[in-house]
Amino acid sequence: MRILVWVLRIVLFLVFVMFAVINTAPTTLNLLVLHWTAPVALVALAFFLVGVVVGAMLTLPYVFRRRAESRRPESIAPATVAPATSPEPPRLG
Repeated sequence: MRILVWVLRIVLFLVFVMFAVINTAPTTLNLLVLHWTAPVALVALAFFLVGVVVGAMLTLPYVFRRRAESRRPESIAPATVAPATSPEPPRLG
């Protein structure tokens, strides 16, 4: 299984390298007063990294909440609701 994972990583890395080599044409990114000229691959990488950072920041509250709940002692933790039991069916006869 480890070999399969490493082969997949190498193939994925080679695909990214080919993407970067093929897309070397300069492109200009205009954001109001900011003008940035860079290769297409670099712009794509920058936006990918921004997406990773934003995604990680959006998951941080959930991670911190779960970590705080797991550190809380059982006596302070909110009580769990007991599962509802169905009433016994009426007895005939």
